[in-house]
Amino acid sequence: MKTMACGNALIAVASAIALAACAVGTPFVRPAQESIELGKTTYRELVDRLGKPDDDKPMRWNDVQIRSVSWTFANNADAPKVPNTLGIRQLEYLIANDVVVAERFASSFASDHTDFDEKKASDIVEGKTRCEQVIALMGPPAARAIHPAVDAKGDTAIGYVFQYAKRPLLQFDFYTKSLVVECGPDGVAKSVKYSELGTP
Repeated sequence: MKTMACGNALIAVASAIALAACAVGTPFVRPAQESIELGKTTYRELVDRLGKPDDDKPMRWNDVQIRSVSWTFANNADAPKVPNTLGIRQLEYLIANDVVVAERFASSFASDHTDFDEKKASDIVEGKTRCEQVIALMGPPAARAIHPAVDAKGDTAIGYVFQYAKRPLLQFDFYTKSLVVECGPDGVAKSVKYSELGTP
């Protein structure tokens, strides 16, 4: 799974917060994951639930024209998961042929954070562990994708991501950790990738 990038968006949000000292974006609640069907839910259905996206940009992915739409909210008032950091919530969808093919949610607010135990990732074995076992081990995924957001038709991917902006905000000091598990048509993990950017 080629993960959906949002580092630049977070930097922009942190910059706006630091300069304006107020909330950025409109508060939103992530739709229940089971209510968004990959390959079926349309862009119009997303807008009906969430309103107009904060960001909407075209991109090419695996030689397919894809639309990336996202909603972002950040403020200083609600408690963050990690002390002395900025609370940021972002929801992104990739749209191909007018239907959702990938979802990615990340939050550093204490109320709905997407933090996960990266030490459990070592229990996921390529070629052996099934995707449903990954979910049983790690919990509901923060990200999901199908082709063309993953390379091969029939493959799926699930992911976990947690990121936050440290203070002082003008230093743009961010930490991100992510785990992406790509599964073949048989439901078995074919690749497991864990990464970190920055220092906790």
